Amino acid sequence: MVTELKDALKKRDKRLDLDEEALEETWQIVKESVRQMKHDNKRNNILKAIRTSKTTITGTSPSQAGENTSSTDSIN
Repeated sequence: MVTELKDALKKRDKRLDLDEEALEETWQIVKESVRQMKHDNKRNNILKAIRTSKTTITGTSPSQAGENTSSTDSIN
């Protein structure tokens, strides 16, 4: 009876160790995913700001747009 209890405790300890290792691996994956999501969000915000600034520049008054094309025409 005592050996059966010892064996059961050993099995439980092994399962706990395996669970702990699995939890550690999962936690590392979660941390990496969060880091990647933060990076992606930062990149998306930068690209969004660039697109917004281009829209603002191209959405200026026609006289400014004409100045931009005339300056490129004089270069050619």
